Amino acid sequence: MGERQKISGVVISYNRADVIETTLRSLWFVDELIVVDKSSIDGTAQLAAKIADRVIVEPWRPLGEDSRQSAVDACTHDWIVCMDDDECFSAEAGRYIQKELEAPSAGVYIFPLRHYILGTHDEAAYYWPDRKPRMFRRDAVSFRSTVHNEWNYRVEDC
Repeated sequence: MGERQKISGVVISYNRADVIETTLRSLWFVDELIVVDKSSIDGTAQLAAKIADRVIVEPWRPLGEDSRQSAVDACTHDWIVCMDDDECFSAEAGRYIQKELEAPSAGVYIFPLRHYILGTHDEAAYYWPDRKPRMFRRDAVSFRSTVHNEWNYRVEDC
């Protein structure tokens, strides 16, 4: 069993004071936690500062994808987990990531994302399971500035 490689966590946020602490606490397994706040006006950055190692405030822009590359550039580790500000990792996912970082088998990891709409997750919904890349080695991805089409990676790295 190898030594676990270190991982940075990044969250891009804007006006999510109601959920930011829950999102950040679900990243308990990262070695470094960075929040890029897009000039929230509801106290999100201040709440994030209680948990995150760094909060970087930048001007608001309409696309979260515009901030993703700068967030990744701020990370000090080669492994990165990247989440939206209204997502949470399960405890099981955190344990899986920690174990996987002992001997990574891919450069990009794609996780199923459960959507809760009005408090309910529908296993029969057309969008389940919605698979999203959320963990990657720094050199395995690049980002494009387009809505919901921001990740460039090779399938063989997954």
